[in-house]
Order: sequence, then C-alpha cells, then structure tokens
Amino acid sequence: MHGPATASDSVSREVAIRNGMLMALLDTAIVTIALVAAKSSVLLADFFKTLLEFVAVTLSWLAIRRINRGANQQFEYGMGKMENLVSLFVGLLMSVCLLLIVVNAVRNMLHPSHIAGVGILISIGDQIVYSFVNGFLWIKNRRAARAGASPLMEAQSKLFLTRMVGNVFILL
Repeated sequence: MHGPATASDSVSREVAIRNGMLMALLDTAIVTIALVAAKSSVLLADFFKTLLEFVAVTLSWLAIRRINRGANQQFEYGMGKMENLVSLFVGLLMSVCLLLIVVNAVRNMLHPSHIAGVGILISIGDQIVYSFVNGFLWIKNRRAARAGASPLMEAQSKLFLTRMVGNVFILL
C-alpha cells in the first residue's frame, strides 16, 4: 500500500506530464512538416492523431498545474466540472478531425495519386524516433502511476502506450 502523495510527488508528476507535452509538441511539428511535404491521407490522419494527443496531454498538464497551485485544494468550479468541459472539447475536436479525415480520404479515392518526396522520409524517421520516445514515456509514467496511485498518471501511461502503438502502426 502506498502512503499519501507528497508535494514532491505532485511536482514530479507535473514535470513528467510537461515533458510529455513538450515531446508531443515536437512530434506534432515534425508530423506537420511531413504532411505538408508529402500530402498523404495517412499523414493527415497521423497529424490529427498527434494533434489530439498533444491537446490531451496539454489539458492534463494544465489540470495538474491547477491542482498543484490550487488555493488549499479548494476549486471554485470543482475538478469534475473541469474534466467534463475538457472531455466535451476533446470530443468535439475528435469529431471535427474525423470528418476532415473522411472527406480527404474520399477525395483521394476519387482522384488517386502517388505519394513521394521528402515528407515520407521525414514521417518514417519521426515514427521510428517517437516509437522509442513514447515507449520510454509510457514506462516512466507507468512507474509514476504505480508509485503514487495517481489516476492522472495512469491515464498518461495509457496515452503514451497508445501513442507508441500508433507510431508502430503508421510506420508499418
């Protein structure tokens, strides 16, 4: 059984999530460059996946920052309300991304073309590097979740596991 979380645990969780957010931002930037260079439907889907993951990690970081800097753990709107609003926002963003992916896929099926260029090479490199980065972050967040029994860190652990699996899938 684990003891109560200390201020040091909270700060280390915040740092871990912030590092994950920065890695997700860099990944989003690289995928954006690859998408623009290759104009591929798969890279468009990867861009939206990466963007959504970046938004999710950023919102988690903002939530833990708010908790760590809260006024004696009293939140004027309650954490549940904040989680619900964030979930609605992410759900709306996911719906918009899905619609854009479907429209682009149909357009490319009606007017097919070959993909080529440096964008594909950038994407391959990005998928390889971020498979390892996300694997490392998955293990690190899983250990932090087990050490502190933190639902937020458990969610982050699962997110980075799915990011790693997604990178391997897109690479293949």
